[in-house]
Amino acid sequence: METIVQGIGILLGLGVILTILFRLLRLAVGLGILALFSFLVFVELYGIYLLFTEFNLYVEDFKTNGFMSFSGCLLLINLMFLFSIIWIRRQRKRV
Repeated sequence: METIVQGIGILLGLGVILTILFRLLRLAVGLGILALFSFLVFVELYGIYLLFTEFNLYVEDFKTNGFMSFSGCLLLINLMFLFSIIWIRRQRKRV
């Protein structure tokens, strides 16, 4: 009888530990997603800042490194974002 109670206690303790670990994992994933969005906002704002304040550096970087530069990646990401918004709007109008 005593071993059955100990086994149930161990299973309950293990369940509590796994529940806590799952909640910590959900929290870590949420913070990671928040950090990713914050990083993307920072990159967008910095790209806009560069575009209006240091346009010559922006253009030289694009000429030198092409699409693999900061300017090129920013341009491609923004175009992809723009086309996805247009595509989503067209899909909603069809329905």
